[in-house]
Amino acid sequence: MILEAMLQRLYSSLQKGPSLNARPHNSRQRVDLVRFADFQNVSQDAILPCILGTAKKLTLPASVAPFRKPEYPEEEWSDEQEKHAREWERQVKLLKKLQDIAIDAQDYYNDHGEDALFIGFPIISLPPVANDEGFSKSRVLAPAAFIPIKLSVQKKTRAGATLSAGGDGSDLLIPNPALLAWLEQQTGEELPELFEDDTGEDPEREYHDILDFILKSLDLNEEKRLDFACRLKAIPRAEDLPDQPTLLPSAVLGLFPMTNPGLLRDTKWMMEHEDSLKGPVRSYLHKAALEYHEGDVPEAEEETDDHSFVDTDRLFEEDNFIAPIDPCQTNTAITARSSDALVIHGPPGTGKSQTITNII
Repeated sequence: MILEAMLQRLYSSLQKGPSLNARPHNSRQRVDLVRFADFQNVSQDAILPCILGTAKKLTLPASVAPFRKPEYPEEEWSDEQEKHAREWERQVKLLKKLQDIAIDAQDYYNDHGEDALFIGFPIISLPPVANDEGFSKSRVLAPAAFIPIKLSVQKKTRAGATLSAGGDGSDLLIPNPALLAWLEQQTGEELPELFEDDTGEDPEREYHDILDFILKSLDLNEEKRLDFACRLKAIPRAEDLPDQPTLLPSAVLGLFPMTNPGLLRDTKWMMEHEDSLKGPVRSYLHKAALEYHEGDVPEAEEETDDHSFVDTDRLFEEDNFIAPIDPCQTNTAITARSSDALVIHGPPGTGKSQTITNII
């Protein structure tokens, strides 16, 4: 029961995450690659071939000259002035959007110790469908593959952006793990062995191997597969997306925190071998772990000025904690020694890893 609930929650988190919902519209952390046309220099269609080719890097200078607003009213502007003002505004907005993405990507790396900035290409659009209970599932708008990216933005002198490959070898291009896991759930078929380009010299073969599997799983025409140099198109808004599964010649730059496919795989393996599981994991799968609900938490006692609550019999030198630990974490670590099941949760930076280290 617990493992089944865990698995369904993992799949649910996949559906709600950006890896299966890559809409760039109104998103702070994602931008459609066709927006790079606002720089008016290198075609956006050249971005993927450059990053995945021998250069592994592409600089896109912002070519629109600054627009200086005339002193007379806008009604008196010429057509050229109005056009220049629109182009300058689009370029400024793109630079601001890219800078926000670069900052968020760095913040994510500082908090989690891993990169999350990718270009997703191409985009698989799957319309919402009704499940067995009659409820409509969300539309899937997912990149087939991810290209790890490094992004730097210059807004003042020599304004523009530089994109470079964030991975090499087998990490130059990777399949979308959330999409593969979702397809595995929908089709009931295990993921086959896909070609991995260990040297990074043949990313196109690896990409086509990934795309062919996805198209076959969705019964889409494999002859319509796209190459890196295809002409990119803007991703339609939700109301304009097709009503049938479609492969879109589109790409998105943004943050796509990677789902750990090993967690899904291990959970399914434990479900298949639950009766033979041994060790501490069994206590976490016991029915008693579900009997404690948030509403059962006893009310906190009123604060007191005396120190009668201190356990004077406790020998602190026997705690044997090897990592920094605060009083709350100490209580958690001590509780874990006598608990059949214990869940530790909290936002980044609250000391979960140190607490678990001390428990072990």
